Amino acid sequence: MKRSFPRMRTIAVAVVAVRGVAGTGCGSGWYYSGEILGASDGGRVAYDEKVLGHSTETIALTPSSETARPAEFKLLWERGHHLEVDAIVRNAPERVERVVLSSTPPPAGTQGAVANGAPTDDPSTRGGLDPDSSGRGVDLTFGT
Repeated sequence: MKRSFPRMRTIAVAVVAVRGVAGTGCGSGWYYSGEILGASDGGRVAYDEKVLGHSTETIALTPSSETARPAEFKLLWERGHHLEVDAIVRNAPERVERVVLSSTPPPAGTQGAVANGAPTDDPSTRGGLDPDSSGRGVDLTFGT
């Protein structure tokens, strides 16, 4: 009987240690994920772009560096709605018209935000990586 008590104590200490380490790891991961993923302005989206109008295939937005950039992006507006837009049809000083890819455009006067994570056509800008930075070229010739 005397020998089982030290064994039980060792098992209990090991269980408490494992739970303590796991709890600390989960707690710190939860805290720092909020720090890393939270936006610098407290996670609030700035709805700086304004919808000036739309047709069945295009949407007109206020001109800005975000709406006039040559890339596909998502336009977000309140209550979680979004719209995927593509190529610029018309880039004038008073409006930027773009092709609508999916969803229904919001009504004129709606404030929206541009979601920046859309891919560009230039592979060297994807993820900030230079495609030849490794020094190894990519050979896509097969069976020659």
